[in-house]
Amino acid sequence: MSDQLDALFAGVRGVQPPAAFAPAEQVRWRGRQRTHRKALLAGAGVLTITTAAAGLGAGLALPRPDGVAPPTDSTPTTTRPTSPPATASPAPSRTSSPPPTRKAGSVLLQPDDLGPGTWRPFEAEQMQNRDRWYWGLWDGNCPAYKSSLFPSLPHRHAVETVAYQAVGGSLRSVSQVVERYDNGWGGRNLNDVRAVIDRCGNLDPTPETLAMPNFAIVDTGFAGDDSLLVRVDLVQLGQGPSSDPQPYIAVVRVGDLVTTVRAYPPDADRVRGIAQRAAARLG
Repeated sequence: MSDQLDALFAGVRGVQPPAAFAPAEQVRWRGRQRTHRKALLAGAGVLTITTAAAGLGAGLALPRPDGVAPPTDSTPTTTRPTSPPATASPAPSRTSSPPPTRKAGSVLLQPDDLGPGTWRPFEAEQMQNRDRWYWGLWDGNCPAYKSSLFPSLPHRHAVETVAYQAVGGSLRSVSQVVERYDNGWGGRNLNDVRAVIDRCGNLDPTPETLAMPNFAIVDTGFAGDDSLLVRVDLVQLGQGPSSDPQPYIAVVRVGDLVTTVRAYPPDADRVRGIAQRAAARLG
């Protein structure tokens, strides 16, 4: 038997596969796309999109870009992103914002901000892309997406995230990203959000993705110094937009802090209300 096995392995040793193996990131992308499709098409309220993907509903269950496993506890965490290469820009000077005077984590939404019910934190990784930016969710999927087109990114120097799930078996959830930018760059980041939606927010699905989210800004000026309400429409291959309700995303700026909030079930007024409470915590 041993000789037979040796002969078998000798015959296949050095044989090249019929096609080159896909890069690791592409394999992860395909796996996340399958998760994304199952969650969305089942109406579970979780919108997971990557190569920069992000969950836009119940929370973003995405692997971290550095390959580190998520922490096992459920407390909100603070991360410092790896900034993309700085790009030349004549705009505001690069003077670091002063450190926050409030206690750590108080800029994040708390359970009392979320409405009736009992809420518990859970791990929801929300920026799994090379730029570690929520709106980098087209990285690798939109040919027009390039880090250098969004000059605010090198001027972000801190990120905090949190996600909550309602206790009791319901699908209600809220997730939030808070980004801190250098002095004068928070407003530029809102411009970059508008630009990336304009550039990559209307992609067609492919046989590989089967479904793609489309994004449209449907309201502005409802919270903070600047704010956007973005509607998400899932477009399925060969079927057009899904008839299922899709999430809304609120982006709110207060000074040089920018928060991105989404909630499930989808309800524009509820997302606006939570975003307004988020803005009050940033103020």
